[in-house]
Amino acid sequence: MSHRHYSIKENEIPKINSRLLSISLSKDEKDWTSVLHTHPFTEIFFVLNGKGKFLFHREIRPIETGDLIIIPPYLEHTEQSIPGTPLQYYVLGIDGIAFQEEDQAPSPQIFCNFDNVAMIQDLFAQIYYEVKSESYGAELICQHLLEILILRILRTSRQLMPVSINTVRMTKECAQIKEYLDTNYGEHITLDTLTGLTHMNKYYMAHSFAKYTGFSPIQYLNRRFKGKFDIFLHGVSMGAATVLMTSELNLPPTVKGIVADSPYTSPMEVFEAVASGRKGGKLAAKAVLTCGDILCRIKAGYGFLDCSAEEAVTKTRIPIFLIHGERDR
Repeated sequence: MSHRHYSIKENEIPKINSRLLSISLSKDEKDWTSVLHTHPFTEIFFVLNGKGKFLFHREIRPIETGDLIIIPPYLEHTEQSIPGTPLQYYVLGIDGIAFQEEDQAPSPQIFCNFDNVAMIQDLFAQIYYEVKSESYGAELICQHLLEILILRILRTSRQLMPVSINTVRMTKECAQIKEYLDTNYGEHITLDTLTGLTHMNKYYMAHSFAKYTGFSPIQYLNRRFKGKFDIFLHGVSMGAATVLMTSELNLPPTVKGIVADSPYTSPMEVFEAVASGRKGGKLAAKAVLTCGDILCRIKAGYGFLDCSAEEAVTKTRIPIFLIHGERDR
């Protein structure tokens, strides 16, 4: 009697926090138009049959039978068949996880070197069967099959790592900003760069992005790339006053300096300078500003004297480069 025995070795593998949202099986029968689109979750695309190309926002990649494609959230993409070889494919929608290479942002990945493609195809087929059947325990079985699939993907590419994410349906503009930051993080990026992409007001853009991601654009870059890049804050006029007032905050160590071009000192001094030139002079201006200060405290919770770039710079340790012209007052 022949006998072979293998013991299970215990390995420390981090828990994969993913959740299966959907699975679909499609075949290109020339009855639909291929257009670029996005999803707020990660997709895993597996080619059952055919040849074609996968179009991303900035590149085109060939695909064929047995290829597996990972599409990060909010990345524009679509697929197209080559005439005579229509694509047939599974698509999984998964929540809670994205994939990236070490020290890189999540990006599209294409795998064509599985040791056993039939085994990968069978995992998709089993998930599809269980979801269709809606039998007892189908959801749990699908979740375990998904985890097996993810582990086999990670086994194929040891440089790839899973990253936990929170899927939030953000606006098209915020998704565009996120994609730009992920792909151009090494370039010179300013708020003007981001507002130029979306044609949004700087203040509204920054707050909208923070609403959907939980971070300002600067915080997002810093967390995403783990402090690998130096950050310099720059502003002109009112924007210069804003970056100066941030200088007293607990900024990340990656913020190396501030460039302020013709900043205001404080809202109160600006209002006083403008109002004093109006009819009634300084006395009328003082009465108007006092009333305005009270209303601001009631409505916004702070007063005109609570914001001062001049005071903020006395509390900072960050180098500041001030730019002023002869006509600045």
